[in-house]
Amino acid sequence: MKQLKFLLNSFKRKRFYNAGYENVIIPLKPKVIGEFLGVIAGDGSVYFDKKYYHYTIRIFLHAKDDYEYALYLKKLIEQEFNKKVLVLYKGKNDMFLSFKSKKIYDLISYFLRIGNNKTLNVCLNDELQNYSKEFLRYFVRGIFDTDGSVQSRRVRVKCISKNLMLQVSDILTQNQIANSLRLVKDKRDNCHDCYEITIGKEQINRFQRIIGLSNPRKLKKLKCGSRDSDPGYVRTA
Repeated sequence: MKQLKFLLNSFKRKRFYNAGYENVIIPLKPKVIGEFLGVIAGDGSVYFDKKYYHYTIRIFLHAKDDYEYALYLKKLIEQEFNKKVLVLYKGKNDMFLSFKSKKIYDLISYFLRIGNNKTLNVCLNDELQNYSKEFLRYFVRGIFDTDGSVQSRRVRVKCISKNLMLQVSDILTQNQIANSLRLVKDKRDNCHDCYEITIGKEQINRFQRIIGLSNPRKLKKLKCGSRDSDPGYVRTA
């Protein structure tokens, strides 16, 4: 995988590994980096504070619905990246994970196209064929874990970045997961149109088997949906 080979070489440079810099580890596991970057593409933000020279990464979640998932992500980042993560709250419903790291900021900037407006521009920087299949599957998982929704007979994900949704749709198609991509118009002032991918009930089993989810709340719904879509399954309660 070209991207990880690049990291293996470039992250050995002195500016990343001198003793006085930071002890962050960049894992060279496609599934870990893929899932992490999918989460950032979905509900993450990256910010460089020129005044204090801080590189801040945040992941925004629902305080109640995503609490278990927040703990999962906190553990993933702390164990795999060796970076302490703070869990912070804003009001009753909003929470976010927060940490500062130039090394992880550089990792995100290398893999993802951020631009001036992350939500509008975010997508993978390179052509899909330059990533491993494992990386791409987990990248899609991270996006569905954050921006996706699981309903009784379908799975959906919605985003205003057209390029990201085209990439996700292509990755699903490459894995023989049929999906539909449509433009959803938003007539409200100062709101962007968005793009929505839908996976129908007949594809839920395949989606669960190949992509899956790490968000406990959504995974529970996905498993229920996969049983409902299985003609050999009989509900007893």
